Amino acid sequence: MCAIAWSPSFIVSGGPDGTLRVWNSSTRAHEAQFSEHKGKVTQVLIDMVKPNLVHSCGEDKTVITVDLRVERRVTCHSSQEGQFQNMVQLATSENELLTCDHGGSVKFWDCDVPEPVSMIVTIPPNEMESTRERRLTHLSLSKGDKYLLASTAAGEVQVCRRQRRLPTPLLPATYPSYPRTPSYTPLHALTHPYTPRTPQHTRTRTLNPPSRPPAGMGSA
Repeated sequence: MCAIAWSPSFIVSGGPDGTLRVWNSSTRAHEAQFSEHKGKVTQVLIDMVKPNLVHSCGEDKTVITVDLRVERRVTCHSSQEGQFQNMVQLATSENELLTCDHGGSVKFWDCDVPEPVSMIVTIPPNEMESTRERRLTHLSLSKGDKYLLASTAAGEVQVCRRQRRLPTPLLPATYPSYPRTPSYTPLHALTHPYTPRTPQHTRTRTLNPPSRPPAGMGSA
């Protein structure tokens, strides 16, 4: 198994063969399976609002939604670039799905729209042609979806803060000083109310080891 999701009624697993398998949480019996992906399944989610819907993404660059009530696929999203590595779901807004991929992009998916409705690109314009490691490995959302965190294969953690006012152009999360350039125009046309958070300096404090008590003290 490569991914798993649990609910009080059932367990869903995703395998390296692209198959989703559904298990009864109480009896552990295998109840259904869906062979929708053409590659490794990297994440499985049970919908926050409709628990009969199961979302999955994989290295075949697709996001699949199956309905367990009718036991069939109901939605399929696909991308031309970037194998999907991880996926989360917003608890607010329209409960969009967010995927991260090999190309360093975070895409926002709405069940009613085949194409991504928004995108965040984490590579600065001057490094688009470089050999820099772009792969994003994991996504996480804070409570209330205020912060979006993305980890990279290069060992970075990028933080985006939700903008609750007017949406603004999205810039690489770890390069907040880069201006918007023509090469970003197609990507920034897909806007979403998340804006990069400027990294804050962290203070470190060195604690000295406790000193030994003077001779004769501390003994009965």
